[in-house]
Amino acid sequence: MYGLLIFLGIIAAILLYFCFGIVVKFLWGWFPIIFGGAVSVAMLFGSLLFQIIGVLLFVKCLIWTNSWHDTQIYTHIEEKIDKWFYFKD
Repeated sequence: MYGLLIFLGIIAAILLYFCFGIVVKFLWGWFPIIFGGAVSVAMLFGSLLFQIIGVLLFVKCLIWTNSWHDTQIYTHIEEKIDKWFYFKD
């Protein structure tokens, strides 16, 4: 019985390790839209001027996220994340 619990614990630890890596990679790739998108969505609950600014900010965040994926720091850290969590294997 204890052997089964130990086996299941090891499997759960491995799955949590990879799930944590997936979350880290997702946050690293999409952090411009995560932070800017939250601000722009919050602005949509304001007046008409804030709603227009919110939509423009959201579009700007989409453009910024697209250009973020082409930077050297993004690709360098993404390669390190892939290596740390064994995503390339």
